[in-house]
Amino acid sequence: MLEHLNSNAQNPSRVVVLGAGGFVGGASVAALRDQAIEVLPLGRPDLDLLAPGAADRLGDLLHADDALLVISAIVPV
Repeated sequence: MLEHLNSNAQNPSRVVVLGAGGFVGGASVAALRDQAIEVLPLGRPDLDLLAPGAADRLGDLLHADDALLVISAIVPV
């Protein structure tokens, strides 16, 4: 269970969105930007989580104060 320890609500300094190339991810990026929140949108062309070294690459992209939003879905064929 997540526990929010900050008593004052505040926007994150940046949100990294994994799955930003999809419908929900794209809408999430737009909503964050509408709130003037800095966003790093990442789709599969930017970071394929199944590729060797993906975890290290993601670690290189993340800042200590980032919020990470992961959006994933299986698309019916």
